[in-house]
Amino acid sequence: FIEQDPEGQYGLEAAFRSVFPIQSYSGNSELQYVSYRLGEPVFDVQECQIRGVTYSAPLRVKLRLVIYEREAPEGTV
Repeated sequence: FIEQDPEGQYGLEAAFRSVFPIQSYSGNSELQYVSYRLGEPVFDVQECQIRGVTYSAPLRVKLRLVIYEREAPEGTV
């Protein structure tokens, strides 16, 4: 589920693609998904068990914010 799927049909890639792009209510902007990557965990599994903490790794997601410029209707200043 977490491994990257180059075709984008499974896992996190598919989840991100199903949610994005997100458009603002006014339609003036859009948040687009670009890519994601998993960072290295701080501790390995055994160290987490010893410390009694959750095994985790950072998830970094690259997004693009697009702001659309709308022309003013004619006759307005």
